[in-house]
Amino acid sequence: MRPQQAEAAPRKFAEDSSPLAEADLSAGQKRTVSLYCRFMNTAEAFSKAPLTVPLADVPATLAFGKRVGQALLAARDVGCPLRFILLFGELGSGKTTLTRGIVEALPGGENAEVSSPSFTVCNEYPTRPLVIHCDLYRDEDAGGFASGLPDEAWDVLERSASALVLVEWAQRLRPADLPLERLDIRLESCHEKHVATLIAYGEAAGLVIGELIRSGWSSPRRAR
Repeated sequence: MRPQQAEAAPRKFAEDSSPLAEADLSAGQKRTVSLYCRFMNTAEAFSKAPLTVPLADVPATLAFGKRVGQALLAARDVGCPLRFILLFGELGSGKTTLTRGIVEALPGGENAEVSSPSFTVCNEYPTRPLVIHCDLYRDEDAGGFASGLPDEAWDVLERSASALVLVEWAQRLRPADLPLERLDIRLESCHEKHVATLIAYGEAAGLVIGELIRSGWSSPRRAR
């Protein structure tokens, strides 16, 4: 395990330079500014409001994963890439199925063979952004904790600044090893159905939840 590196400062539009005239912006830049302004109205609002989504079966979990992947891409379009998604849940709760949906939604996902990395610890997928899929199931000390994020994950992050790290069995991480900015997805089983609860930490994760809600997924449930 490597010590947690300092989080990169959120990328934002230059505030100290003189504003550009609208005529100076290309159509693509105008769309990016429009998306940024729209998402910023939702990022803070949803950064601390859990989003709860019922998942009736495997196809529903896969479909929701794809929608999460699309929301990730939308956040990246406005310069707010999410670097970490932590998946919490016991055996059979749908963690790998959800991961498969996320990966399949990314460019290059059709070439990825998503499988549980319980034995390999980490799988790397040829997507854009590059995805490193980790599993902490077998990394457990006497206290029930993992030794931290695998070195393979840090290697990928050093090699690709835009990489996305997906971690299964994140409940094994000590609080001190949790990335400061991340999206937590907690999967629970209830009467043969699953429920996903998403909690955002940081601007990028808030944008992802905001985009999911904007596109019609369940309403946020305020933490008590």
